Amino acid sequence: MPEVYRDLIKETVIKVKEESGFSIKKSLKILGIKTSTYYNWKDIKRMFNDENDYPRHPDTILPEEKERVIVYALAHPNLRHRELAWSMVDENVVCISPSSVYKILREADLVCRWKPKDKRKKGIREKPQGPDEKWQSDIVYIKYDGRNYYLINFMDEYSRYITYSEIMTSMDRNAVSYAADLAISRLDKDKKPVIQTDNGSGFISREFKIVLSKKGIGHHRIKPHCPEENRMIERVNGTIKDMFNEYEPESLDQVKEIINKIIHYYNNERLHSSINFLRPVDYYRGDPEKLLEERRVKLAIARHKRRKKNLKIKQKSIPLIKKEFIKNCNLLEMAKSPTPS
Repeated sequence: MPEVYRDLIKETVIKVKEESGFSIKKSLKILGIKTSTYYNWKDIKRMFNDENDYPRHPDTILPEEKERVIVYALAHPNLRHRELAWSMVDENVVCISPSSVYKILREADLVCRWKPKDKRKKGIREKPQGPDEKWQSDIVYIKYDGRNYYLINFMDEYSRYITYSEIMTSMDRNAVSYAADLAISRLDKDKKPVIQTDNGSGFISREFKIVLSKKGIGHHRIKPHCPEENRMIERVNGTIKDMFNEYEPESLDQVKEIINKIIHYYNNERLHSSINFLRPVDYYRGDPEKLLEERRVKLAIARHKRRKKNLKIKQKSIPLIKKEFIKNCNLLEMAKSPTPS
C-alpha cells in the first residue's frame, strides 16, 4: 500500500479518536484494519537500518545505478542525456531509459542547457529505404596556416555514413570530379546511388557530369538558394568543422590525420539521434534491427534484476487497500457524528 494511504488512515484514526472519543481499536475495527498492522505502519521506519532499505517500488532505480550514471556523465560531459543513456546500454555500464537518466542528471545538476535551434520547414521528399540509394555531397572550408583548404564529403543519406572524404587544395571542376570518381569507385558494382549536390561550380561542371555518366550514377541538384535541401550533409560538415577547430595542427599531413580521425569517430562511434541513437556504420553495413532488439533485451533484463533486488527488501505484511475502505471511512464518519435529537 502506498505510504500516502497509510498516512491518511493514521490521520483519520487519530482525528476520530480526538473528536468522538472512540478508541483506536474501535476505529480500526470499523475501517477493517488489524490493530497489529496499524502499529506496524506507525513504526515502519524503525524496521530498516537506513533509507536505502526503505520499501520502494520494484522499478525504482538502484543507488548503485544512479552512481554509475553520474560517474559516466562526468566522464563524458559533451553527451546529452539520450546519447548518454544509449551509450551506457551499449557499453553495459547501466541499462535504464533516457528519461530516467535525465531525472538523475537533473537531480545532480548535470543537465546540459543549450539554446534550441530554429526549426526549418521541411519539404516533402522521398526517403531512401536502404544504403547507397541516395548520397549527398558538399564542400566546406578548412582553414590552416592562413589559407583555405577544401573538405569534400560524400554521405549516404539513409545511414548518415560518410562514404568518402578528401582534403583538396582547390575546389575547381577537376578536383571535384576526381574526388567524385574516387568516391564512386568504392561502391559495389550493383550500387548506383543518386548524388545530390548544390549548384557549386565544381558540381555543375561538364567534367563532373562525365564522371557520373560513365559510372551510371544519377545527379540531383537542389534548387538555387535553398541550402536546406542539402541540410544533412551541411549539418555533418558543420559538426566536423566544429570538432576540427578544437585542434591546432602543425602540418597539412596532420590536418588530414585529424580529419580522418574525426570522420572515423563520426561513422563508427558517435550515436546519431536521427537513426535511433545508433552509429552510421550500424545502418550502412550492419543490422540495425538486431542491435535495437539487443538493447530492448538488455533493458528488460536490467528491469527484472532491479525488481528482484528491490523486492528482496523485507516488508511487513501490508494488506492491499480495498474498495470497501472508502465505504468504511464513511461508516466511521457516520458513527462519530452526533445522533440528531
